[in-house]
Amino acid sequence: MLALTGTALSTALAGCGALADSGDDTPTDDSGDGTPTPTDPSDPTATPTDGGTPTDTPGAPSELTNGSFEDDWAAWSVGRDLPTDPNRPGDRAVGSDLGVTTRRSSDGETACRLFIDGSQDDGTVWVQQPVDLSAYDYLAVDYWVSDSFNEIGQPAVYTGPEPDEPLVETDFDTSRSLEGHSGKGWKTFTYEVDHDGPGIVATGFSIVWETGYRTFMDNVRLSAEEPETTTPEPTPTDDGTPGNGGQI
Repeated sequence: MLALTGTALSTALAGCGALADSGDDTPTDDSGDGTPTPTDPSDPTATPTDGGTPTDTPGAPSELTNGSFEDDWAAWSVGRDLPTDPNRPGDRAVGSDLGVTTRRSSDGETACRLFIDGSQDDGTVWVQQPVDLSAYDYLAVDYWVSDSFNEIGQPAVYTGPEPDEPLVETDFDTSRSLEGHSGKGWKTFTYEVDHDGPGIVATGFSIVWETGYRTFMDNVRLSAEEPETTTPEPTPTDDGTPGNGGQI
């Protein structure tokens, strides 16, 4: 797998074309639940490349496109805000990767896979696209969560006007956690949309622990009404009864 690193610590990709998915996602780490891994597992799926500038939004579409990544990277561009690799200070950012995977999904056949080398226990990666937010009050995103008590990753979400400069980590809502839930599986995170007019939707994750970390997201959607949600089944306790798993 190619790590997506660039010369700049914060980059955004615009105008990515659809990239062909080479088939089922088969990473070497079979847990697939966000378990910390020292390096990014091999995963032969569609992966975007670096380059480009933020997308202009004056003529933003009225609807979000390809929210379940069924058409690879169509409509999406990729952004990062990453610290310097501690093993090569001043030379490059820590490793990161985003891909379209068939390993699991909450809607359709595919989902977005995201990875950050958390050597600096910091960094954010995301996908974004322009959209007119005038008709919407809610953004919902399905993330793969776990019942671990150790907080490692946080959903990172932005809905609003496109800033003059590329997005950075502090622009995102990172107030939730991907850990501490009632069980392992897909969970919907819902956010209110406050911006009225052309803007962008950006969704990804931030890492807050010094380890390599992979997660998945899917079914990014906008709505005027509160969206339907999904949540994982509670993990049974030792006596076979559902536990709260330290639910957040």
